[in-house]
Amino acid sequence: MKNKFPHHFKGKFMAIGMMTIMLLGMPAISTYQKLPADADFLSAWLTLLKIMLPVTLPTVLVVATCVNFIITKFLVRTFEEEVEFTKAQ
Repeated sequence: MKNKFPHHFKGKFMAIGMMTIMLLGMPAISTYQKLPADADFLSAWLTLLKIMLPVTLPTVLVVATCVNFIITKFLVRTFEEEVEFTKAQ
């Protein structure tokens, strides 16, 4: 397949996939555990998502931005630092 994304996007796609699964899966588990046997699961789960997503999505965006900044600033070398490090060895 010729129209694939570059490899450096792999981490971002993994994060998006995991975030989606967690944002949809965790409320489903919580709903299933607390729901009576005769209740409608789908409507209860969708109601919980309507309550939860407006709060969690902005929170995820802020936290992801802060974590990305900390990782980039303090843990990962920039391209220029990597070139200098490679030349020094």
